[in-house]
Amino acid sequence: MDPATAIGVASGIITFLNVACKIVDVASELYTSNSGATKENERISQVITDLKDVSLGLTANTPVSGRHEAALQELGRDCAALSAELLSILENLRLAKSRF
Repeated sequence: MDPATAIGVASGIITFLNVACKIVDVASELYTSNSGATKENERISQVITDLKDVSLGLTANTPVSGRHEAALQELGRDCAALSAELLSILENLRLAKSRF
């Protein structure tokens, strides 16, 4: 086997092992998690929930005095809808409560 091919094969093996280790780490984190989600997904969920709360504050039933305020309320409604969709996706990524 020539040196270039050997380096390519070694690189492929290292990449495969790196990905396998990451998969095992995530699987282990999910298995030991009480919530059924990774810490990163929990953090993202909290950020999205905060964003949804803020955007709902923008859409409060307050009188609109100009087109900029109307646009801001529309943006808040869109943001709240997207936040709800993202939270639903994150909820679908959770593991079932039972491990067995």
